[in-house]
Amino acid sequence: FVLFGLLFCMLAFMAHWMLGTRIGEFQTFGKTIESQARMLFGEFIYAQHAQELEGMMVMMYWLYAFTFLLVVYFTLLNFFLAIIVESFTDVKREESMNVAEQSFAADCIDALMAGSRRRLRHWPAYVDVLKTLNKCQADKEATGELKVLQKQSDVSDKMTARQFAAMFPQFS
Repeated sequence: FVLFGLLFCMLAFMAHWMLGTRIGEFQTFGKTIESQARMLFGEFIYAQHAQELEGMMVMMYWLYAFTFLLVVYFTLLNFFLAIIVESFTDVKREESMNVAEQSFAADCIDALMAGSRRRLRHWPAYVDVLKTLNKCQADKEATGELKVLQKQSDVSDKMTARQFAAMFPQFS
């Protein structure tokens, strides 16, 4: 935004210096800044007393007005695009670190089928498993057992209820 502020002030000084004696909106540097802000927000492009300009000053006014609009709008557009591109690259980088083993459709079907698979194989409810794991983690004596459970947690879909019960003896 330093670049934008520098360009904005430079164009304000240029307008005040060239047009300040002839157009009321540019009489002082403060009025010029205010007029440029109104121009920036689209309030006007044609100053009130610009029709009273003659000869070369008309061309100078329009040269200033178009220069102001082009420089300011392109600078703001570049800022806006830079913000969007930076956000896009951040999201893309985060998404590349997101590893999915299956497609979205397969994950949805798997999530829907998980409950019936659990009931069919007589596995304990997820809440009970989480409670047991939290209880084991809180228990100072069970920390070694928890590490063993974490190593054995490579559970496949073909695991039987007996194998699962062996991993969690509290449910057998």
